Amino acid sequence: GYALIVAGVSLAAVPGQGVIAMGAGALLLNLAGALPAVFTQHVFRPLSRLALLLSLGLLMGAGFCWLGNGATMGFRFDLVEGTFVVPAGLIRVVALVWAALESLAYWHRMRRRMRIGLADPVVTNRFALWAAGTGAGALAATFGLLATSLGPAAISSRWVQLPVSLAGLVAAGAFVLAFLPPGWYRRRVETRARALLA
Repeated sequence: GYALIVAGVSLAAVPGQGVIAMGAGALLLNLAGALPAVFTQHVFRPLSRLALLLSLGLLMGAGFCWLGNGATMGFRFDLVEGTFVVPAGLIRVVALVWAALESLAYWHRMRRRMRIGLADPVVTNRFALWAAGTGAGALAATFGLLATSLGPAAISSRWVQLPVSLAGLVAAGAFVLAFLPPGWYRRRVETRARALLA
């Protein structure tokens, strides 16, 4: 999304092309804000109608924000201006908080199963890491949303950029350990699990 927006800004002098690239980039960013909810519903609550309605509602809300942005600003990408910037940010925060809470709850259930030998320790740990990563993403999105509400000076402030950057590092580290765990990390998780079973 950001790559298309950068391309759109670069193509702004070419009639029509810049707007198309920025519009496509904005669509991808809006969808990216809601897709964690679709994933959460599909993985954690596949049979829940309420969860399905929530995920579809967030996805439709993201589409509505994109259309609203296009109607009011012509798909000009701006982090702080426009009626639909804050609702799109709220959608992102809700989707990530939901993902973190569902994964954390499932991690607790998996730990109980692991204590009696019914769950793999590395898989169990992945739920905790997914909760940490999505929780850190939610924190970064919340800081970004608050900064957006305060204006351009707040977005460029170190008091916003520092916690957002730190949360991004935590999220990236958690996701790497969840899906590409090095051998030493796997051994540590398995050793701790054996200690619980002892």
